[in-house]
Amino acid sequence: MGNTSDFKGKVALISGAGSGIGLELAMEFGRHGAIVVGTDIRQQRVDEMKKTLSGMGIVAHGYCVDHAVREQVERLRATIEAEVGPVDILCPNAGVGHGGRIEAIPHAEWQWVIDLNLWGAIYMVELFVPAMVERRSGWVLITSSGAALCPSPGMAPYNVTKFAKLGLAQTLYMELKSQGIKVSALCPGIIATNIIRDGNIHGQQNAQHALEIYTEGSRQSVPPSVVARDAVAGLAAGKPVIRTPLKHLLLGDLMMRSSRKLFLDIGAALFRRGRNFIGPVVGKE
Repeated sequence: MGNTSDFKGKVALISGAGSGIGLELAMEFGRHGAIVVGTDIRQQRVDEMKKTLSGMGIVAHGYCVDHAVREQVERLRATIEAEVGPVDILCPNAGVGHGGRIEAIPHAEWQWVIDLNLWGAIYMVELFVPAMVERRSGWVLITSSGAALCPSPGMAPYNVTKFAKLGLAQTLYMELKSQGIKVSALCPGIIATNIIRDGNIHGQQNAQHALEIYTEGSRQSVPPSVVARDAVAGLAAGKPVIRTPLKHLLLGDLMMRSSRKLFLDIGAALFRRGRNFIGPVVGKE
């Protein structure tokens, strides 16, 4: 099965490591002895991440990267190979949140969410996994979402990308298991991160509700450190899907698997009343 001690001395590449789940993943892998390579689209967050990890005694490298741009990921691979070494643990984690009724979403927003959330993960898989296959060793942790297990209405672009990342992870699990590579899909629930601030929620009232729900200390959210601990332990154990926290996802996931129509009809009824499974969805902005 493996355990977290296997990560000692390994190189862990984590996208979106400047805050939230990505930063906590960087710290958690570092606590288990990994050499951390973190990226973020904001240089300030990269600098703060390196300072934080270094202060914990973790060997850390940081790079400013837009993972929606393949050329930047190609340069990242060349830089890591020259300055750090082969990547052993690949964590396509970078992403943005998005909310809005289907009729209000312009094409540019679909493109933006898909480019970062999905293509950003695909580029990392394309550019780093083949070397793992050659070495017949490694770990891949793809950050999907609880929305891939039990989706909410009013989140179409986000849901599409997270369903796709779950499918990508499960496909890789099947293909790479015989190559000695463990693959897990990380499916977090409501986590206190910057996902709403960095994303785009249509309608001021909807955005305010989302910020309140996803903020630290809210009744619904949990800290990203909870996710990171579950993720690192789950990856070491070879779990195909890591649901965290389970209390956020268990009921919806079970309902989806036992009666998909019932789950979707409940979602439709909530949406008619200006809500989804997470909170209010009002107006057509």
